Amino acid sequence: MRRALQHHPRLHRPARGARVTLRVSMADATQHFTRDSEQSSIRYSSPVASLELTDSSQLTSDSQHLGIYSSPVASLVLTDSSQLTSDSQHLGIYSSPVASLVLTDSSQLTSDSQHLGIYSSPVASLVLTDSSQLTSDSQHLGIYSSPVASLVLTDSSQLTSDSQHLGIYSSPVASLVLTDSSQLTSDSQHLGIYSSPVASLVLTDSSQLTSDSQHLGIYSSPVASLVLTDSSQLTSDSQHLGIYSSPVASLVLTDSSQLTSDSQHLGIYSSPVASLVLIDSSQLTSDSQHLGIYLNFDRQR
Repeated sequence: MRRALQHHPRLHRPARGARVTLRVSMADATQHFTRDSEQSSIRYSSPVASLELTDSSQLTSDSQHLGIYSSPVASLVLTDSSQLTSDSQHLGIYSSPVASLVLTDSSQLTSDSQHLGIYSSPVASLVLTDSSQLTSDSQHLGIYSSPVASLVLTDSSQLTSDSQHLGIYSSPVASLVLTDSSQLTSDSQHLGIYSSPVASLVLTDSSQLTSDSQHLGIYSSPVASLVLTDSSQLTSDSQHLGIYSSPVASLVLTDSSQLTSDSQHLGIYSSPVASLVLIDSSQLTSDSQHLGIYLNFDRQR
């Protein structure tokens, strides 16, 4: 993102006190960038998106995307029909035909051309798919609902799912990807209870592992959980979790873990300040000094 901003021909630093309006012509839309250097803010608007950027926020654009938004607590690529606004209480409000989310401190949101949304906070992580909805209020980090599932994300999060929807449950000491027919609930004694037609797992501080003939294994640790199936790879050491994920399994890595992926496999990258599902040909770079994330959602199939 930093590199994209440095080389973007239409974004530059105005003189102090100056007000500059930039017009970026695109195939089907004209975008307006207005910057007021005294207030350190940028106001972005287009036929399908509006955003007021505050301190530390960055916005750029390219021929494939209506806008690319990044700040210390959020990163988002805007595509057709996506909406992004901001107010004094929230860093960003994202909405599209299949997802809605209020971004607050420590929340994360990414998106691609199919309008997938990924929500992450210190106590929850969730992948939004078609027909899924995510909102937030002052009492809860997030409220997830869809035609077949609902969830209020709190310190002891709750999640249910069925064969039509994927869900991801995460807490300070465990993360779990739900797949077809999987169910996840929670109670006051356990961080999570995972069950499916072929496997079950109770997540506690000293995690449990089960396996059956359909799965190579179900791996769980204080910072990660994964159902391993054919073609999946898993490596780990005492300092870092290194997970390789394939089209039939994925994992949310936490606590400064790193994950790389190629065009044949799905991967999920997560750090204390970001969580992202990588899809075909997606790229993600990050380092310990910068919270900015550069995304390339150009898909080659």
